[in-house]
Amino acid sequence: PGRGSNLDDDGRAQECETMEMKLSEWIDECRDHEEQFHASGRSGERRPRDNIGYLKDWHLVNFLSQRNESLPSWPLYTTPSFFQRDLLNDFLRRYSDGGDYKFVYWGPSGSATTLHSDVLHSYSWSYNVVGMKKWIFHIPELQRDNDDDDGRGEHYNSKQFEVIQNTGETIFVPATWKHEVINLLETISINHNWITAANVDLSWQCLLTEISSIETELQSWGHIPDLDFAARENMLRGCIGLDVTSFFFMVLVELIRLLSSLYGVDCDESVGEELDSSEDRLLDLTSAIFRLRNMLCIIMENSMEIIDVGDCDVHLEKRLSSVLESQELANEALSCATNVVKMTDRFEP
Repeated sequence: PGRGSNLDDDGRAQECETMEMKLSEWIDECRDHEEQFHASGRSGERRPRDNIGYLKDWHLVNFLSQRNESLPSWPLYTTPSFFQRDLLNDFLRRYSDGGDYKFVYWGPSGSATTLHSDVLHSYSWSYNVVGMKKWIFHIPELQRDNDDDDGRGEHYNSKQFEVIQNTGETIFVPATWKHEVINLLETISINHNWITAANVDLSWQCLLTEISSIETELQSWGHIPDLDFAARENMLRGCIGLDVTSFFFMVLVELIRLLSSLYGVDCDESVGEELDSSEDRLLDLTSAIFRLRNMLCIIMENSMEIIDVGDCDVHLEKRLSSVLESQELANEALSCATNVVKMTDRFEP
């Protein structure tokens, strides 16, 4: 469990006090806190100074699968059909060492997550297994910088809204929307971050911003060689959980899968919900292919122009060869991507 939230204005996690304990100890701590909290008559309030513990980012499904291989094959829960189109977690499940962006949160009454936007500019959804949360959303277009801020790094006008989430209800959080969350009662929730063709460009912008920040930091250190892209990819994964190499392959693999589906080649299992008609399915496929094709072109062109991040270059080929530990494999990957782009030249929005 962690104590305090401490996220900066860009949604990056800052240092906070964390501790390790047995699950039975955490249950006892929650029980003791609930008795004191409700006895004090403070239900529904947030008191950050109370230094309340909060179990966050618990990879429970992954933990259970690694802990006991004899567990039944049925899943702990099923992702709602609205949110099943998921490039990120599907890619990580297949091609990483067990990483994912599927979390369980367990917070006692009064625990909270302060103002932030979600990692990788991803979408997120949160389902309350039990308990009650208050969400405070800030509309992005109405955020503005102000030297006379309110202690949260930016000044916000009154254009925001609140939502009370009860047991059994699900909240969808749009990409880049800053929000605060307060547990009005002891709450256990399931939370996913995910990326689709519709917001993959926002996630790429997030990577570019982080790359620029890393390069600025490296220049101040003066220790890492200019050509050490393995170290740069490691730093990127450490900051946001994904590097350029993984992002490139995530887009490429999904684009190949969609093309195979479009042309009737059953090379992989389906991802996401089935569409009701062939016309809807065709529109969905072509739209996703068009978006991912454009994203792949941007990655391969090493374009940093879509946001203001200076003169930094992605150096895709160097990053690929460093992570794959092979120039030959990097060249084959780039050649495959080039051929896929050529196949999709005819796709229009």
